[in-house]
Amino acid sequence: ATQAKSGTLDDFSIAMAATQGIMVWRRTMLAYAQQKKGIDRDIHKAVLAYLAIGRKDDAVQCYLDHYYYADAAALCVQSLLSRDPLSVLVFNLWAQSLEQ
Repeated sequence: ATQAKSGTLDDFSIAMAATQGIMVWRRTMLAYAQQKKGIDRDIHKAVLAYLAIGRKDDAVQCYLDHYYYADAAALCVQSLLSRDPLSVLVFNLWAQSLEQ
């Protein structure tokens, strides 16, 4: 908990959290994703952490927040329905970015 608050979670912390049960691991992974997205600016690791705990929409949104439109689109194609509102948003934003 202390590492999560201070933003110092690492791979070892994630592994050790798994020994404490699924709920602790999931909370730790969520904190890790937020740390990677914010403090560390490691977007791909943040997305992997979100995906590991089944938060596909958060993973896609993470890519969108950092203008990784192609990555967000690839994730949508792989894991969301084509008519999912988030997929529609991703492709619209990507198209708008290409027009500029």
